[in-house]
Amino acid sequence: MAEYKREDVAKVVRGIKQGQISPIYLVFGDRFLGRQAADELVQGLIPEPQQLKQNLKLVDGDKELPLQTLNMLKTYSLFPGCQVVRVADSKLFNPKEAAKAVGDVEGEGPGTEEKDVSEMYMDTFSAGIPENNVLILLSEVADKRKRFYKFIKKNGVVLDLSVATGSSQAAKKDQEKVLRELVGKTLAEFGKKMETRALPVFFERVGFHPVAVVREAEKLALYTEDSTLVRLNDVDEVVGRTREDALFELTEAYSDKKLTQALIIIARMMDMGVHPLVVVAGLRNHLRKLLLVCSFRKQAHPVFVEGMTFTAFQKGYLVQLKAEKGEQLKALPNHPYALFMMFEKAKKYSVAQIMHALKKLLEAEYRLKSSQLPGRLVLENFILEMLVPPSTNGTLGSRGCS
Repeated sequence: MAEYKREDVAKVVRGIKQGQISPIYLVFGDRFLGRQAADELVQGLIPEPQQLKQNLKLVDGDKELPLQTLNMLKTYSLFPGCQVVRVADSKLFNPKEAAKAVGDVEGEGPGTEEKDVSEMYMDTFSAGIPENNVLILLSEVADKRKRFYKFIKKNGVVLDLSVATGSSQAAKKDQEKVLRELVGKTLAEFGKKMETRALPVFFERVGFHPVAVVREAEKLALYTEDSTLVRLNDVDEVVGRTREDALFELTEAYSDKKLTQALIIIARMMDMGVHPLVVVAGLRNHLRKLLLVCSFRKQAHPVFVEGMTFTAFQKGYLVQLKAEKGEQLKALPNHPYALFMMFEKAKKYSVAQIMHALKKLLEAEYRLKSSQLPGRLVLENFILEMLVPPSTNGTLGSRGCS
């Protein structure tokens, strides 16, 4: 059939409503956008809400037994309309998982002939499944070189919802386009829109977190109950500087290893309605800055002398650093004293500790996106893992980056 991009989701759904139904849909890319698109596909395939309970089968990719999924697809439904099997976080596009043995899948003993699970899917669809049965696979990644991907592209529908990553102008433009669409669509559901000058401020404060952008937009729509226009002052009130201040306080408490204060600030931010992914983004940016400062402290030239005064730092070391590393310094605080204090705080951490923290923060982000755990619990767990003394939890040593 075909491969489609983000802007084609509505076109695919229209086709479904007109009877152009594929036996298999692959939706990959951003997790939130993927779930949103899958919801629209399901709504098109099963338009009657009362039929969802009997016609929609939800499968968790982490716990999926592929043979069971395939058996569902081979079975004729007792109910009218489409029978949809929706697999979230499918492992079929993970090379390590796709080659799982059939025996392992079914829990049988060793010695069973191994067969690539994706081959089983292709064999099943090639042989044919009941006309009204449909499979929707959701994945964050998909290797376009794989046979299974090419098979779906030829015999089904692929929705590529990938968003450019990184900090390049092209990536930022692509990210902003997605966020603008989400904000516009979310506010339109409430009969509202946002004034142009408020959008950049809104995006700056929330960051590229589609789920957080939608939630914050919903709050703005509810806050501006008596108006059809969300203004800049509304953004200041609902997604205000107070949250940025709280995030700054949190990163300061983290840098100073003040466990109790960090936990209190997280609790306050959650009460304020700050989305947990915004907190994760703030902590990640702070850790990256600390890592960069650590690299400056360890380099041979210019030499950072432990215990130097602010005057010596500003008039001597910083002048040389700007001459040699001016481009990299743009990622750090502009004010000399703020930068000096970051150099002072960085001595409490080793490069290994910061890298460990970034890894743990990535795990926390994954939990926030893929589990039903409360955001506050996930964030508090990260803080406890990082700030409880090494002698208590056995984390990496305390020697600083100096």
